[in-house]
Amino acid sequence: EEEEQLLSAPKEESRASEAMRRLVQEEEERLILQRDLLQRK
Repeated sequence: EEEEQLLSAPKEESRASEAMRRLVQEEEERLILQRDLLQRK
């Protein structure tokens, strides 16, 4: 419900997209770390 409110509010759009971008970046870094660990083995 909260996410829908953020999307519907123009003022919150930039903040929501910034949070999403940060989450995606963290996920990518996590995948890279896992890949490095697998390669070391």
